Amino acid sequence: MSEPEKKRGIRKILIKPFFLFLNAVFIFLLLLSYAASKISPDKFWPLAFTGLAYPLLLAANIFFVVWWLVFRKRYFLLSLVAIVAGYSQLTSTFAFHFSGTAHSDTASSALKLMTYNVRLFDLYNWTHNLETRENIFGMLKKEAPDILCLQEFYQSDGTPFDNLAKLEKELRTKNIHVDYSHTERIRDHWGIATCSIYPIINRKTIRIGYRGGNLCLATDVIKGSDTIRIFNVHLESIRFMPEDYKFVENFGSDKESQELESSKRILRKLRIAAQRRARQAEELKKEIKNSPYKVIVCGDFNDTPSSYTYSTVREGLHDAFMVSGTGMSGTYAGNLPSFRIDYILYDKKFSSYGYKVIHKDFSDHYPVQCFIETRK
Repeated sequence: MSEPEKKRGIRKILIKPFFLFLNAVFIFLLLLSYAASKISPDKFWPLAFTGLAYPLLLAANIFFVVWWLVFRKRYFLLSLVAIVAGYSQLTSTFAFHFSGTAHSDTASSALKLMTYNVRLFDLYNWTHNLETRENIFGMLKKEAPDILCLQEFYQSDGTPFDNLAKLEKELRTKNIHVDYSHTERIRDHWGIATCSIYPIINRKTIRIGYRGGNLCLATDVIKGSDTIRIFNVHLESIRFMPEDYKFVENFGSDKESQELESSKRILRKLRIAAQRRARQAEELKKEIKNSPYKVIVCGDFNDTPSSYTYSTVREGLHDAFMVSGTGMSGTYAGNLPSFRIDYILYDKKFSSYGYKVIHKDFSDHYPVQCFIETRK
């Protein structure tokens, strides 16, 4: 045997063990990502990162299924079994429904709900477009939801940025439940708002999490003979600063020492935010369980479907995306990868249809809407 033939033989012998080892690593990481939805980051925070990486880990295992099939090896079953084992994770991340947006025979009785993080109506002109606030209100007026849940709501009393007055003037949702986590100069407020075309009979503010900076509104509305409790929630954000976004966008172009420090800072922020959201989710879960009425939960969770936060809040509820969404339905519109972090969840006594993400770049989130009705 010639020397080149020997080298080719050695490479052939080594390739299979190498790919098997690599396959095993990605299977292990995929299984860890499933555990991320069950184990609180307060108990073991590194798992939260595997949950965040779930789409990439899934893609890697799909690659290995195809790889081994091409070479007609039964090893493809290893990754295939691992993927199927996470079926619930798969269906909460990807959905394929192509039905219409409304049921003509029930549309009149359905409740049209929208949740939207409006990013303060572009108060600081992040979009570099002075018409963004008017565009947001124009879109809201066009879509005309029956229930509108707004996060990162800003109100400036008696000024051109009096958004409460504008909501009451331009939209159908005249009944408004609003509360604030922060106020400056007496008239300027930052908080959260739930707007309804239906009468509001009870209002409750749940101050969840770190120093009361995150809010949840529990708003009881009457629709026909039904009383429904709407939970509008905004959970802990990662609190990235401009330098953090810049580092992510330009990764690999800085000095090694700068990259190390920036990486540590970002990982620390991710860890702290995940732990705080876990506690907030547990508080919110108790409130949902104690509701005397059927519930709808919506808002900005700042976490993915593979997270402990999502699985904790969703327990016992349906996810509108899983029922009638399509694709991955990313709702984040900022500079980082677009994950689904805004949700509409609801009591099992309801059904839903017409889930839609409205791809308008007026905020760093996209509005999400669907139709909800009482199950017959």
